[in-house]
Amino acid sequence: MRYRLFIEASAAGLIAVLVILTSVEPDWIEATTGLDPDHHNGMAERLIVVLLAAVAVALVFAANRDRRRLKARTLQRTSEASER
Repeated sequence: MRYRLFIEASAAGLIAVLVILTSVEPDWIEATTGLDPDHHNGMAERLIVVLLAAVAVALVFAANRDRRRLKARTLQRTSEASER
């Protein structure tokens, strides 16, 4: 569970960086790949920002859910150990 939490949080952070990069430098797709999917009108970059932001938010919620489960499991084990 800890590894999954780490992966989700790390992926959310990486995606957040990509969202910021795309917002600041929208032509990074053209610069790195040579592809021009939207013919310089910026629509592909806007779509990427929206999709990546949605994925980042979903990963943050998933990581938070896993963090709560891990905390509850730890508290349960602690209380069971103290009852013995």
